Amino acid sequence: HSEGKARLMTREPGGKRIALVHQNSNLDILDGPKVTNIPDLMLSRVNGDKTVYAILWQGSYIYLSTGIGIVVVDPAKREIRDTYRPSLNGADIRVNGLVAADGFLYAATAEGLKRADANAATLSDYRRWETLSGSGLAAGACQGLALLSGELVVRRGDSLLIRKGTSWRPLPMDAWPVTGFNASGDRLLVCHSQSGKGKVRSIDSAGAVREVLQTNDISLPRQSVRDGSAHWVADQNNGLLRIEGGRSERVFPNSPIGTASGDLLVDRGQVWAAAGSVNDAWNYTYNPNGLYRLKEDFW
Repeated sequence: HSEGKARLMTREPGGKRIALVHQNSNLDILDGPKVTNIPDLMLSRVNGDKTVYAILWQGSYIYLSTGIGIVVVDPAKREIRDTYRPSLNGADIRVNGLVAADGFLYAATAEGLKRADANAATLSDYRRWETLSGSGLAAGACQGLALLSGELVVRRGDSLLIRKGTSWRPLPMDAWPVTGFNASGDRLLVCHSQSGKGKVRSIDSAGAVREVLQTNDISLPRQSVRDGSAHWVADQNNGLLRIEGGRSERVFPNSPIGTASGDLLVDRGQVWAAAGSVNDAWNYTYNPNGLYRLKEDFW
């Protein structure tokens, strides 16, 4: 697989494959034990922000929302198929989220909420994209987008708006800043953090707050999913958390706790990996993760 910390992932609709994007914009396709790497975006010499801010697997293609627009990847051919720049003049534009609904592609961008016919043959033509506003949705940048029970939810700063019919209405707010949000089943899970403490609010499509997750382990949550009566929370500071019945536990998959960016050594059937490294100036990087060992398939 590729180097770098994992940033985003999504599952193939109706399939078992998983698309995994790393912080360096490298893309891996996981199919059981098989990993297919598509490094085209990472290796591209195009100028601009190639950071991937959201990922959508729709039909036969993977759509990467980046700082230069929407990069369309064909996993079958292992290549970039196209790039859409839904800006007012066709220039690079940051896209923070993308969803497919009602036969359209909706994009949350630095210029606001955009929409284009998903079946149009030339979505790379910026004139195919229209900017949506009005009916409760003010013009301006959008920081995220989700689909909750068939309804669009747009993030603008620390505010969330849901589309009901042809109008938009705000969802219940919290005084804490929003650090992430996503739809999981029939709930919208909104992550918050303030002064080192975090929480996740579970909101239904009617706008009612159904549950608030708040434990000592939640510090800086970024994303959450529901799994029956349990919730899984990805916390930037405390890793993967499982929360059920008001109690939380930190979950450590069978893997190193961080990227092993130092030396590797194989000795008598064991793999040793050094987490520490130096920068280009040969100075230490304050990495406290130490040394990892893989023995009999366990780290």
